[in-house]
Amino acid sequence: ILLTLFACRTLSTLLFFTFSGMVALLLSSRIHKRVHLLLPSLGVGLVNTVLVFAFATDFAKVASHLDNMPAASATLQSMFVAGNGFASLAWGFMGGLLAAPLAILLLPVMEMSWHISSTFKLTRYADLQQPLMKDLLSRTPATYQHSMTVAFLSQAVGEAIGANTQLLRIGAYYHDIGKMADPKFFAENQAAGKNPHDDLDPYESARIIIGHVHHGEEFAREAKLPQLVIDFISQHHGTQLVEYFYDKAMKNSQGTKPRKEDFRYPGPKPQSIEAAILMIVDAVEATSRSLEEPTREKIEKMVVLTVIKRLADGQFDECNLSTRDLGKVIHTLVDSLEASLHSRVQYPWQERKKNSTRRAS
Repeated sequence: ILLTLFACRTLSTLLFFTFSGMVALLLSSRIHKRVHLLLPSLGVGLVNTVLVFAFATDFAKVASHLDNMPAASATLQSMFVAGNGFASLAWGFMGGLLAAPLAILLLPVMEMSWHISSTFKLTRYADLQQPLMKDLLSRTPATYQHSMTVAFLSQAVGEAIGANTQLLRIGAYYHDIGKMADPKFFAENQAAGKNPHDDLDPYESARIIIGHVHHGEEFAREAKLPQLVIDFISQHHGTQLVEYFYDKAMKNSQGTKPRKEDFRYPGPKPQSIEAAILMIVDAVEATSRSLEEPTREKIEKMVVLTVIKRLADGQFDECNLSTRDLGKVIHTLVDSLEASLHSRVQYPWQERKKNSTRRAS
């Protein structure tokens, strides 16, 4: 509409931009690589050619010669020769082909001015050889493994409900990078032995646990990660309560009830379906590691309880996660976890060790 106002202000110009623009939008929804731009470029070029042909042709004049096809063909040809129509057709087609490289050139400017991240920019951060990912692997290998598992489960869930799986996977990779600041205070990085939280006040423990979100945002900004990815770091816990240390503070309180606000993450709550999925998957993956002899019934009960708990706490109030989506999320997670946590056949030496342990006890 704007282009029409600044150009010829005719109906044909409005229709030209409308149809070619709609074709570009429809054919660009699945672009992941630069080579994928070829299809929408060809599509826009062909539509441009058809539209130029339609607007340059006097169909009433051509129709008057339909009883004589050579005369109709000659009339049509004379129209295009007189009105320079063949050049217009060529320019229309070339306009479609040039749209893709022009979009590539303008994309960095748009990303800077609108604070958005294109598929091409996000793909760069899906590479596990990124410095942050290499640091996460070397400094907190257990957190790295947790992040990889969360990424796998998040992608499965995203595919089930039609979410942005690329964004989900990248968000899962980086969501816990803040744990690199204090790795030993997080359960997955603690080897068998003393838990450092045993010697800390529950308020201090909660501060350290909650602090991994703030540290993660700092690391992400230093690495110049896109804001879309940083949002996953700040939103994957929402405003949830750090229950373990809140309960510990309750037990240690001497008549003064601790404030829940001191044990809540700063938020914000998930602002997108993808952030909500990551919140659920992150909690489910961590809890699944504590299941003994996991059966489908145990897994399903654990997943449903995790979702209901966050639903009751209002963590999904600011995103468009529907009950239908939640049903698909639960079903997909149960299937995926059942496949990955299935019981394995024990070797003879494992059976002997298990039996000897039972006799000793």
